[in-house]
Amino acid sequence: KDTIVTSSGENVYPDDVEARLGKIEHIEEYAILGVDDPRGGERIACVAVPEEDPEHDRAARHARAKQSLERALNGLPSVMRPGVTTLLDVALPRTATRKVKRRELRRLLDRVAPLSERPPRLAAQGVDASGLDAAARMVRVAVATITRRKENELRTDMSLRGDLGFDSLMLLELLVALEGQSGRSVDAERLTNCHTIGDAEALMRELRSGRTTTALDTRIEKEADEPLEIPEPMRKAAMEWLGRGQMGFYDKVLTTKVYGRAFLPHNRNTLVAANHASHLDMGLVKYALGGYGQDMVSLAAQDYFFEGGKWRKAYFENLTNLVPMSRSGSLRQSLRQAGELLERGSVVLVFPEGTRSVDGAIHEFKPAVGHLSLQYNTDILPVYLGGTFSALPKGALALRSRKVHVRIGPPLEVADLRRLTEGMSVTEASRTVARLAQRAVEELAAGRVLDLKQLTVEDVTGQKKKETLAEVFKDLESRFQVGSIEEAVSYYFSLGDGERWSMQISPQNCRIWAGKPEGDADCVLKTSPAMFTRIVREAYTPSPSEFMAGTVKSNNIGLLVTFQKAFGLQSES
Repeated sequence: KDTIVTSSGENVYPDDVEARLGKIEHIEEYAILGVDDPRGGERIACVAVPEEDPEHDRAARHARAKQSLERALNGLPSVMRPGVTTLLDVALPRTATRKVKRRELRRLLDRVAPLSERPPRLAAQGVDASGLDAAARMVRVAVATITRRKENELRTDMSLRGDLGFDSLMLLELLVALEGQSGRSVDAERLTNCHTIGDAEALMRELRSGRTTTALDTRIEKEADEPLEIPEPMRKAAMEWLGRGQMGFYDKVLTTKVYGRAFLPHNRNTLVAANHASHLDMGLVKYALGGYGQDMVSLAAQDYFFEGGKWRKAYFENLTNLVPMSRSGSLRQSLRQAGELLERGSVVLVFPEGTRSVDGAIHEFKPAVGHLSLQYNTDILPVYLGGTFSALPKGALALRSRKVHVRIGPPLEVADLRRLTEGMSVTEASRTVARLAQRAVEELAAGRVLDLKQLTVEDVTGQKKKETLAEVFKDLESRFQVGSIEEAVSYYFSLGDGERWSMQISPQNCRIWAGKPEGDADCVLKTSPAMFTRIVREAYTPSPSEFMAGTVKSNNIGLLVTFQKAFGLQSES
């Protein structure tokens, strides 16, 4: 059972707090967890996702969610009351059984929280020594942190996506950062439309001056724009007729070959990820999947398929299985919409490149495909579409070739994707899974398949997998020197985000286990996993300055010396 040990020594159980709170009005979901407390121990934190409501803009949803959350938390006993509350615009990470993954959520908080803190120098008005006003400084601090660049390397004309490599998830981080630093709600859609650092700075100046307006404030719905609805019996008959015609087109008009149908997992739904070079692609995937793809739902660009006239909109809304996805609006809303389809058991087709290729080559897969797979615990089915660019490239009005082919690969199982991204932040894990999906499609293009079970973390990241603390403690236990100490001593090790270990040693025996001690420990050591590994592997003795800086914390320095003696860890110096 998860436990939060506060700086005052109280044990608080997150599950008990959540059970006491129950359902909170205007909150889609929430979780209670522990985060590091500078005073030692942990603080209680609450992370919540505001309820989706198309009738209210983001600022209004956040405001009412915050009020409801405060009312609910104030009703808790003081010992259970969170000292940190955070609203997120993404769904909470969950296991296959829908349990919140608190360790992963904590890593997400560690990533987002520093971005949300308002640096002291941003409180000043006017222009600083570098010639930047407060709005510009907010943007520069946030962008530098997210991209891991130095602030003095950033320029006003640098493009967020081109020069700095921003993707949708990084823009979400920027949104959280700017709202935290300014203390105001930032229009997510307008921030998404910012092309350069200068654009983002101008948006923040508007916000600080109180002149900014959102698209929702100025949008007027006309009666003539009301959607046309086709009666259900007529709609079903029309869709069936159109479906037969479409399948006949790929079967009779085009010369279509399909390879790899044996890989189709008929016992479960998947997230189908394919390359995209032509308007032929959606129908070709459905043809290739056969019965497995009969009710497949395709995510399509709203601005292309669902805008430009009520008849066009009526056709795609009523007579296709296309779901509109905004290419410039709220990432959270789009991801949630796709996630709901996956949770309902639908086979969902996505084109992770985001748009049709203009040269027929496979371009970078966006991280949203990785986020959907990991967040909704769904395997990715890689599909390569060949020949469609030659047959009907972007801009062409008539067929130029009739030969197309499809290669279906083995599903990228989410269990393997989690294994290969273990320990990564949510954003980095999503990017890594997207790269793996792209690699799988590229392998299919070359006539090969990608077997994730044969891959290691080193294959994916280019780095050797870090030694686990379980391996370090196992080695430590083997080093125990019988007779090296005179009386029994117990230890408790708090190492980083979630690693908790306990140890009891006596003159003759040593026992080590993962978790908290049985009662109070004689000596508590709190440090990072890297520092503890160094202490064990290199017989390293932390310096006084490291104790003073808080890199290493303990309630009994003398017993740390006993620890070194028991395992032969005294340095020669």
